[in-house]
Amino acid sequence: MKNKSFTNLLLGIGVTNFGDSLFMIAIPIIIYAQTKNNLLLSISALTSVIPIILGFLLGPLFNKMVSKKSLIFLQIIQMCSVCLVFL
Repeated sequence: MKNKSFTNLLLGIGVTNFGDSLFMIAIPIIIYAQTKNNLLLSISALTSVIPIILGFLLGPLFNKMVSKKSLIFLQIIQMCSVCLVFL
């Protein structure tokens, strides 16, 4: 490939996808190894599907909102969801 930036982009995407694949394999193994609880394993699998479902349902709503307001709102939602982990 002649364009170095494009090659770097493809390489970065490939490395990211490989890391994501390892993460998706390792997390269930670690959860089950530490807890031996199938319910927690199922909940962890469900948490990876929830953003896909919410994105499908709420995507058209957020497309109608002003982009700056929607980004601020989504950052607040993300902050609250991270804080819920520590409760």
